[in-house]
Amino acid sequence: MPELIFLGTGAAGYVGSARQLSSTYFDGLLLDCSAGTVGRLEDVKSVEKLKAVLISQGKTG
Repeated sequence: MPELIFLGTGAAGYVGSARQLSSTYFDGLLLDCSAGTVGRLEDVKSVEKLKAVLISQGKTG
């Protein structure tokens, strides 16, 4: 069964927030990882299962 883990959902990352910045792990694929993601992967014991990282680019200008 595929594994879906929300490593962080605090996309804005405002000062004082206890939430981690946005990142999602899905069945070996890390989506839009942010600062602190590797530590969170270690916390949930999934860092050794990582196969690829996908980073999207937001629209600018």
